[in-house]
Amino acid sequence: MTKLIVDSTCDLNEAMRKHPQLEYLPLNIIIDGKSYKDGIEIDLERVYEVMRKGDVPQTSQIDIASLMEILDRNRDANEDLIYLAFSSAMSGTYAVAHQVFEMYREEYPDMKLTLIDSQGGCGGASLAAIQALNMLDKGYSHEEITQAVQEIVEHTSYSFTIANLDWLQKGGRINKATSLIGDTLNIKPLLTVKAGKIVMDQLLRGHERVYKRISKNTLDHIGSHTDQLIVISHVGDPETAQKLKTMLSEALPEATFIILRVSAVLGVHLGIGGVGVFALSEFPAKYDRRPAFLEDLNANMEKA
Repeated sequence: MTKLIVDSTCDLNEAMRKHPQLEYLPLNIIIDGKSYKDGIEIDLERVYEVMRKGDVPQTSQIDIASLMEILDRNRDANEDLIYLAFSSAMSGTYAVAHQVFEMYREEYPDMKLTLIDSQGGCGGASLAAIQALNMLDKGYSHEEITQAVQEIVEHTSYSFTIANLDWLQKGGRINKATSLIGDTLNIKPLLTVKAGKIVMDQLLRGHERVYKRISKNTLDHIGSHTDQLIVISHVGDPETAQKLKTMLSEALPEATFIILRVSAVLGVHLGIGGVGVFALSEFPAKYDRRPAFLEDLNANMEKA
């Protein structure tokens, strides 16, 4: 059998976290010289507490030991692995995983190990992870799942905004000049991801214009593929996420939406407040807009 590894730059909900075929690999957040495993030893609220005091947390890539523990445990259980990793253009995580995978391939040639660059993260990685977990539930092969994930990565759009650009600039994700322009005169950034990097798409005056542009960009990207699962991720701003869902639902009545919260490690770089929409321009051959494991979670929540 095959399992899926995601790191903590992939937004998850309870159903995804509890999926039996998911392996979670945290990046690390460093506060006052102490390292915490994202999503295990620290969460977004704790990171925001530190940031509101004016302190600047640091982040670091995955631990080799943590990845090796996952590989060893699954090797002993005769499980193969697909790792959907954070963008290689934004982190050294992919490069570290590549080296470890090469070492294991030499030692254990019968173990299937596939490393996929998400070319992003956040809700974009979630789109791929959701379909991969659904395909695992249905018994698709390692190769079929790999192909589907790679196709999703190639056809995912990122359209998002954040409260201000200070934290992206401090984390080295954008340059200082871009940050200064965006933080003046009530100008809000519309961001996207190209070639695995966060780039400025447009500067707009006021939040409302940004939200309308995010909605328009999403509609333009998906074209005729309106019957799909769309991810909306937020950085401590569920109200705006719900607002965007309402806007998009009116234009896309056939679509299904899932709202996720960004992880703590991405919250360090994105800052306090922000929202994004992630959608597909093309579907892989095996695509399901209503995966059963997500529907089961919704049903259980309604019963409760």
